[in-house]
Amino acid sequence: MYTNYTPKDGDRVGRHDWRLGEFITVAAVGRERFLASFGSGDEASHVIDSGWIKVEVPTPLPDCWYYVDRGGVVSYPCNTRAIAFDYPGMDALAVVHIWTDAYGVDHAEIERVTA
Repeated sequence: MYTNYTPKDGDRVGRHDWRLGEFITVAAVGRERFLASFGSGDEASHVIDSGWIKVEVPTPLPDCWYYVDRGGVVSYPCNTRAIAFDYPGMDALAVVHIWTDAYGVDHAEIERVTA
C-alpha cells in the first residue's frame, strides 16, 4: 500500500503516477535531494518533495510446492519439488510452485505431470 512519505536511506519509494509496484531504492538523503538506484543498477538524484510515496515490502510467500491430484485435491505444502512429485498415494496431475523473489514480486509456476 502507498502512503505519503519523505524518503529515508534504504527504503523503496515511488510516485503516485508510476505503475503499481514500480519503485527506486533510496541510497542517500540530503537536505533537498536524494540519491536512488533503479533495479537495473543505475542511480539518479531526485528532488525531495511531497510527491514521493513509500512502497511497502510485501510479506513474502513461502517457497513451497503443492501437489494437485486428478480429483483436484491439493497437498499440504512440500519443502521440495521432489517431495511434491512423490506425494504418497496421489494420482498426479500437476505440481504448483509458489514463491516471492528478491524484488517482492509473487510467482506461481504450474508444472503438469505427464506419465
